[in-house]
Amino acid sequence: MYCYFSKNYNHLENAGNKAKTDIETIMHEMGYANIGRNHTLVRNKVAGFVITLAGMLKTVMSIRKGDVVVIQYPLKKYYDFIVKSAHRRGARTVTLIHDLGSFRRKKLTVKEEIERLNRNDGIIAHTPAMKQWLEEHGVKVPIVILGIFDYLCDRQPGKRQPGNRYQIVFAGPLRPQNSAFLYALAQKNRSYELVLYGNGFDKSRLPEDIPGFTVHGFCPPEKIITESRGDFGLVWYGPETETIAGPQGEYLPLIAPHKLSLYLRAGMPVIVWSKSAMAPFVEENGIGIAVDSLDNLDSRLALISPAQLEEMRANATRVAADLAAGANARRALLQMMTLLEKKNPT
Repeated sequence: MYCYFSKNYNHLENAGNKAKTDIETIMHEMGYANIGRNHTLVRNKVAGFVITLAGMLKTVMSIRKGDVVVIQYPLKKYYDFIVKSAHRRGARTVTLIHDLGSFRRKKLTVKEEIERLNRNDGIIAHTPAMKQWLEEHGVKVPIVILGIFDYLCDRQPGKRQPGNRYQIVFAGPLRPQNSAFLYALAQKNRSYELVLYGNGFDKSRLPEDIPGFTVHGFCPPEKIITESRGDFGLVWYGPETETIAGPQGEYLPLIAPHKLSLYLRAGMPVIVWSKSAMAPFVEENGIGIAVDSLDNLDSRLALISPAQLEEMRANATRVAADLAAGANARRALLQMMTLLEKKNPT
């Protein structure tokens, strides 16, 4: 039996929780059995801990010999417990990676993370670059590529009205420590409008009434899909406009950021860093542009004709239809099922 389990997610307002619950929905629709508790959205930390712990215990007690258990990673303190318990009961495990702890929070060394992942029977990684990195650092088990995170939502993008200036949308944390590049970008002499959605904007760091600069504050993702009118969604991180440096500069060449999927579901082509793992996907599918630096974004936008922009929008709509249908996770899970069946039929 192919199975999964859920947990308490507190809320669905961040990308990680939304991505995980979407994967659960897709697995349920594929016929996977939920052997834990249904996911809950309890914000109280103590109550949430108790609910999740009860779900983990129920999961372990429900595992049977021959099962294949899909684990969404990271799972913090429960991960090793679930993997070891599943194997003791004669089941196999597949880990679907959302984040790598050795990059994101630095709570694991690379060696520790590779050892942990190698305890599985299969891994689903974001991108070809992540697969290559895992294998180069010692992962020995089969790896299947997700490609891009799906985005389940029954909302549809609103209709865009043509304007005189491109509108660039950024959705995410607006605190200077997260997105200092935005404060620099706002003050540049730009031909495009910059529209921000998110918490933590520090207005004291900028002059008032900057032309072509709008901050909306936090907005539920579903509302961004229906109400944003951007021409492009921007995937950028860190303090600089010239490049993406530091930890994010090391991590982006491996991952598929969830916000890229949100922008596409909102009908927007995307702007990504040329060294990111998603740059080839964006260019091959004609769904946006990859740039070395935001400092030359004006000149890149000037090269895009109205016909090319319409083609990018049409391509974004095509890719978004797959995201809305869960096509990427379905394909990756089916590939993994095929690999496991060939190796050792259930």
